[in-house]
Amino acid sequence: MTINVDRAPDLGFQTRSERLDKLFEETAMSLTNLIVDTHTVLRKETKKIDLVGTSNNELLHAWLAEITFLLDYEHFLPGEFVVEIFHDEAGELRLRATVCGERIDSKRHVLRNRIKTVLVKDETLIECEDGTWVANVVVIFYS
Repeated sequence: MTINVDRAPDLGFQTRSERLDKLFEETAMSLTNLIVDTHTVLRKETKKIDLVGTSNNELLHAWLAEITFLLDYEHFLPGEFVVEIFHDEAGELRLRATVCGERIDSKRHVLRNRIKTVLVKDETLIECEDGTWVANVVVIFYS
């Protein structure tokens, strides 16, 4: 579930999920939907992402920065995310993901915004008492 909270010129959103890996998928999809209607994105190409973090918050920030990098520098529009979060043999927190999508096609894709940065501050990724996870994200756009 995603709830948009407008902040001029920035935008904040919240995602909620029963599992941490699904929360990361939902958050990436919400971020991508700020840029383009993901229903217009074909699943033509697959990218593998492997990230390491010291905390869930740090891992979420690295994950969203990677999605922003794909959009801005590789001109790749993600349309589907499959995320796995685990501790490796060395005890490090890892994210391994498969991202499916396609290169930006200016004839089919209408880009709504261009992301300047994504903010994930301490305590923005919370495990609730009922076991669900919530992420609060602020996106700053170029004006």
